[in-house]
Amino acid sequence: MRVRCRPSKTHLRLPILHFMIALSALCNARTLAQSTGDDASRAAARELGEQGIQAYWAKDFASADEKLDRAYRLFATPTLGLWSARAHAQLAHWVEAAERYREAVRTSGAVGDSAAQKQAQLDATEELNELLPRIPSVTIQLEGAEPSEVEIILDGIAVPNAMVGTARPTNPGVHQLAAVRGSEHHELRIQLVEKDHKSARFAFRKPVVPVVVVVVPPVAASSPPVKIAAEPGEAPGPLSAASPGARDEVAKSSSTHDVLLPVSVVAMSLGGGGLIASGVTAVVAANKHSADCPKHACQSTESLHAYQSLKTASAVSFYLGAAFAVGGFVTWLVAPTTSPVHERGVAWAFGLSGVAVDGVF
Repeated sequence: MRVRCRPSKTHLRLPILHFMIALSALCNARTLAQSTGDDASRAAARELGEQGIQAYWAKDFASADEKLDRAYRLFATPTLGLWSARAHAQLAHWVEAAERYREAVRTSGAVGDSAAQKQAQLDATEELNELLPRIPSVTIQLEGAEPSEVEIILDGIAVPNAMVGTARPTNPGVHQLAAVRGSEHHELRIQLVEKDHKSARFAFRKPVVPVVVVVVPPVAASSPPVKIAAEPGEAPGPLSAASPGARDEVAKSSSTHDVLLPVSVVAMSLGGGGLIASGVTAVVAANKHSADCPKHACQSTESLHAYQSLKTASAVSFYLGAAFAVGGFVTWLVAPTTSPVHERGVAWAFGLSGVAVDGVF
């Protein structure tokens, strides 16, 4: 896209005169060579500037942009900054042109022809004010994700997260936007023209919250209700399993059983694993000792330390495994049954002191 650059009313009427003034400003820059800068760089900047201005008037804006940008980087003067900004603007690089206009206004004009440099700063200010309202912008918005979680790329260049939700000045033309979060990848193609202000919205899936399911064991059905209170003149009978007291006792015993039985299984499993690890470590230690310490004479201190470490690990695994195994077995023995109260039948109880038999007949 090419746009018309309006340097100033005077320049439109007298382009040749303006061209001569610019060349004069570049040529007069050599008077400052003794006090500041590098003569070779200054001479190169002057030559590139002259070529860039000639290319600009020949409407070869791509060549003018390249030469004037290099000249300005070698020797920053208001005149070079002004012409470089104009070349940017002709190529629809409006954001870069605005920044170069600002630099031209801020750059010191105390070089070469000071009158020409001051005029260049005035022209840069006027042209900047005309360009700013024409620059389009795009606002990036996210749904279902925080800016810190998303990588945003505009035309292959990363966009800072702080720009999310803020209008971003962008050159006119077609642009490619991408937003990435983990395995989610979204792309959007957007076209901007002069004075456009558009939004680019990316919707991400909301994170899935894991649901914890708690399984409650069903309560065993109680026996049919039986008579608890005796008739007048009748001796009261034994407490039935259907009575409130018996049901409370059953529930309490079932709760204790549900806790102790898994604990005992886990403890015995850990104990078995510890004993197995102890045996494996002992075999490895013996093999290493046989290989590195023939006839009980180790070849190096590292070999001796390795053997001792394996031997210690085997002993610790053995004692821990034995402790877990014994503790789990004892816990399994003392865990109460789920139905300690029976209406009829026999109940077996296992304990450390022996075996007991209880029954109701």
